[in-house]
Amino acid sequence: RNRSDTLEAPFVGRDEELRQLKDLFHAAERERKPRLVSVVGPGGIGKSRLAWEFLKYLDGLLDPVWWHAGRSPAYGDGISFWALGEMVRGRAGLNETDDDATSRTKIAAMVQDHIPDPEERTWIEPALLALLGLGGSTGSAELFGAWRTFFERLAATAPVIMVFEDLHHADSGLLDFIDHVMEWSRGVPIAVITLARPDLLERRPDWGAGKRTFASIYLEPLSPDAMRELLAGLVPGLPAGAVHAIVERADGIPLYAVETVRMLLAQGKVVADGSAYRPTGDLDDLAVPESLTGLIAARLDGLDQTDRVLVEDAAVLGQSFTLAGLAAMSGIEPAELERRLLSLVRRELLILDVDPRSPERGQYRFVQALIREVAYNTLARRDRKVRHLAAARFFESLGSDELAGGLAGHYLAAQRLAADDAEATALAAQARISLRGAAERAAALGSHEQAVTFLEQALGVTADPAERAELHERARASAATGIDPGLVVRHAEAAVAARRETDDREAIATAVAAHAFAVGITALDPQRALAMLEAAWQEFADLEQREAGVRLMSALFRVFNALDDAINQLAWADRLLPIAERLDLHEKIVEAIIGRGSALMKIDRTREAMLLVRGGHALALANDYRQIEQGSRTLLTFIDQWDDPASGLAMAREGIELAPRIGSRSYAFNMYGNASVCAIRVGEWAWARSQLEEAVAADVRSAGMTELHADLAVLKAIMGEDPAESLAEAARLRVEITDPQYESYGHWAEAWAALAA
Repeated sequence: RNRSDTLEAPFVGRDEELRQLKDLFHAAERERKPRLVSVVGPGGIGKSRLAWEFLKYLDGLLDPVWWHAGRSPAYGDGISFWALGEMVRGRAGLNETDDDATSRTKIAAMVQDHIPDPEERTWIEPALLALLGLGGSTGSAELFGAWRTFFERLAATAPVIMVFEDLHHADSGLLDFIDHVMEWSRGVPIAVITLARPDLLERRPDWGAGKRTFASIYLEPLSPDAMRELLAGLVPGLPAGAVHAIVERADGIPLYAVETVRMLLAQGKVVADGSAYRPTGDLDDLAVPESLTGLIAARLDGLDQTDRVLVEDAAVLGQSFTLAGLAAMSGIEPAELERRLLSLVRRELLILDVDPRSPERGQYRFVQALIREVAYNTLARRDRKVRHLAAARFFESLGSDELAGGLAGHYLAAQRLAADDAEATALAAQARISLRGAAERAAALGSHEQAVTFLEQALGVTADPAERAELHERARASAATGIDPGLVVRHAEAAVAARRETDDREAIATAVAAHAFAVGITALDPQRALAMLEAAWQEFADLEQREAGVRLMSALFRVFNALDDAINQLAWADRLLPIAERLDLHEKIVEAIIGRGSALMKIDRTREAMLLVRGGHALALANDYRQIEQGSRTLLTFIDQWDDPASGLAMAREGIELAPRIGSRSYAFNMYGNASVCAIRVGEWAWARSQLEEAVAADVRSAGMTELHADLAVLKAIMGEDPAESLAEAARLRVEITDPQYESYGHWAEAWAALAA
């Protein structure tokens, strides 16, 4: 970003933090592994300035660096992946004025330039278009993998730096993506630098925990001496009384000193003198506000009424905004508006972005986020509502899916500020529509936690039982992709309660089936789930020939599978299959075929079982039933170690390639483990060992690591090496695991070690 048109304070008191950034970057470059550096500090402490000084350092290096910066917006509850989208726009050279066709052309050219593999290009380009709301999709499960791979390919040619500003405003999906990069990137120099207020640690108390490549830099307030040095650099000759007053009030926050000088400039009490400033009169008795927010409020109070209203309009739009957006809100003609905005730039309240590399070129933004916050917080309730509605209508006029979260945030804020019940009801309808759209956008990008947040906000403005049930069902589906089974069960149970307020028995039965599945499979309580389903079958047995009946029977056979009751599992699968065939419920058919196969395996009808599971897997693969495909692949690669290890190894290798794309660590562990036992049987020892050594070197703590260390011990033993270290690590990891399967891994490895010896 071009900072030449803003007041620039000398860089003081942060030499150690800048040195840390440099050292961590060079460590990532030297070791060719990703690094995460979290810079945390209160507003105005100098996080952005530290990043800018680091950029200046990089500009002076001889070797090239791929620099990317993006900021999370401060309005709404998160526009999904906005900061990441800014990075891609900047890399592709997209401008705010580019139409969709131009943007797609530039994205295609960027992918062509940086992704040498044609097959990867066909995967990555649609994922980048989906990120920017330009259509295109690879399925949400693979988006993280595609985005990560794009930056990895850049890093193969030069170190990549990704600076995420204002991360405390980020949507949960963006935080998950950063975790994903740290977990899955291998052998490439990627430095991720996040700038955030301490609020981030309230949202994510475990931010960075357990990652060996994580470093945290907390910016403490500057010392009084450093503050005096900063002021001396800004205004040489500032009277001692004024310096003392500013330092006393500033509490070590550099922005306080800078804002004080800006206030004095606006009042004409200091004037520019070359590259510095000098007082124009006696400032010994300088009176300054007690707080930084008070100081900023005093500056805003000094504006004339029209400019003050413009700043308030802009504050509702966000940290950055376009001339067109502010014109739509203010009703001022663009030519007059531009003149006034340039005046606010001269007053150092706003910046005009003129960086030719920036996707926000031509946009205005607040010099500092705190200025926007103070301007927004001084608005009366009625004025906020009017402005949020104006902002929402402007967002709607743009027709961009990418802004769905921002649109929802503006409508929801307006609804909460409604003057009376009638207005609140009318605005609730608009808020519901926009929140559902935002949830769809978040879920499509794989940000399911954010989708649940939007859906729960929609529930807060929804009274109709059928609509509430649908929102709960969508929230349950998104929650099921996460790791909180309680959230899945809660929304599933609430959906049943809402459906029971209606007369739709089929919808009630379907909701009960989903609730029982959540209890039995997601929350691992199959006995309770079975009791729920048996009661439901008595209530809804007359629906057996309908889709709701199929869903109840599907839940029953899956719960019996969890209970290891093959006879009942087989009976319910056989009962539902002909009905599902007649109703053409294809996914349920595939699910039941595989379920039938797994039941037959338990009663020693192995070859028949294998035919069913193989056929079901092929159907799941052909129809993109991701979860069914992954489950059946895991089953097949496990069983094939005895029947056809070469086939099992080939299938597991495909799974190993797929795991980073979908970002599933548990699936990766399954594939590594099953591939290893097949590889042991067919003699692919060197390959299996290299895969396992890479896997156990990952910065991951999981029960699955127990199996991988046991597998590695076996390979060492049969290759004539001492397996003791791997055996000990497997034993250490399984100490607190009660599942006997993990104990058996240890016995298996010890037996192989004894045989080899």
